[in-house]
Amino acid sequence: MPRIGTMISGLIAAAEGQAGRVRVSDL
Repeated sequence: MPRIGTMISGLIAAAEGQAGRVRVSDL
């Protein structure tokens, strides 16, 4: 199993990536 920290970091990175896409599309 992957480390919990790695999983959390991955989720945060994915959330930030999705948020960035939304912000770019809004612009």
